[in-house]
Amino acid sequence: MAKVKKSTVFSLKRKIDLINASEETPPKSRKQLAADFGISPSTVTEVLNEKEKHKDLFYGGLTDVHKARIRTSKFSTVEDELMKWFLHVRARNVPVTGPILKTKAEELAHKNGTYDWVCTEGWEKKKSTINDNVMNSCTSRPVPDNVTNTCT
Repeated sequence: MAKVKKSTVFSLKRKIDLINASEETPPKSRKQLAADFGISPSTVTEVLNEKEKHKDLFYGGLTDVHKARIRTSKFSTVEDELMKWFLHVRARNVPVTGPILKTKAEELAHKNGTYDWVCTEGWEKKKSTINDNVMNSCTSRPVPDNVTNTCT
């Protein structure tokens, strides 16, 4: 009977650990790295071939480092612009709630000509989870009545 290899979850954090281990002096072989991390040499090769992508995701801070799969959005332009707007508004110390974020996202989508984009509650929840390190402060304060006028 053939031996079945158990599938292991390899998070972004572990991929960065692998990349850092591969860049140590003296360098380790891919076979040695595979043995150290308990994975196949082909997985080591896959991770190292995309190391710049993994570093950008990890050091960019816009994703959960413990996730095994990092999925990119179909509407990344809208999300990138929304993040820029959010950081700009938060730099002025203006509190931002989920409904304000949702309204601004819809506005940016229509401005970019993305009319098939819909901001659902699931999207709003997902964005606040993914960008926890950035968005945590936006829900901790009450929003004054005049804030909606200053955020647009």
